[in-house]
Amino acid sequence: MIRLLTVLLLLPGFAVAQDYLSSKGRLGDDDFYKTVACAAAPGGPCQEDLVRWSASDAADLTVGITEIKDGFPDALKPDVEEALDHAIADINAAGSALKMRLVEDGVDPHISIHLLDQRENEKITGMSLNHVNGQTLGAAYVHVWWNGARELTRGVILVAQDIETDDLRSIMLEELVQATGLLTDIDNSWYDTRSIFAEQVNWVISLQPQDKMALQRHYPIQ
Repeated sequence: MIRLLTVLLLLPGFAVAQDYLSSKGRLGDDDFYKTVACAAAPGGPCQEDLVRWSASDAADLTVGITEIKDGFPDALKPDVEEALDHAIADINAAGSALKMRLVEDGVDPHISIHLLDQRENEKITGMSLNHVNGQTLGAAYVHVWWNGARELTRGVILVAQDIETDDLRSIMLEELVQATGLLTDIDNSWYDTRSIFAEQVNWVISLQPQDKMALQRHYPIQ
């Protein structure tokens, strides 16, 4: 989406920057899945490794707001919480083996959410996380880590203090979905109203059929 910044992915020993792939018209399910899961152009091979949470983590993937900076507007907090509740419920209803759960303060979640006192397009500062400081903050920013087995080990979502309320549902849903390992957006106007992965707009607020298909393939029910 146009308001979201490139995701930075970390494999042991090196980092790969990844953003979106361009295409035209409706993609078949195979091409759609490979685009969002491993940065494959339509009809082409994967350009990145497939990464996902382990089966045990995916079965009870915890999410929580772990930091609220003093400069984050009080008026936005209920909207963030509502968008987070909506996103978790939508992901859990997608028909995959991945199930998310919101945890309270004091619990270290798999995916932590930080509400910052910084604005969109500012450089991220003050974070105690490797490779996050110095990146440019979009309306939101997602960062994930994985191990040598290509299993995700941690995810963080940073939210700018000037994020638009009208964009929150779409952005929070996309960020959470990307934190499951589906990391590449689609620059394709056909998907502007048909996928949470649409690069250019924040119009979609619920998972669409191919979004659900991608989650089901990435986390199949055994």
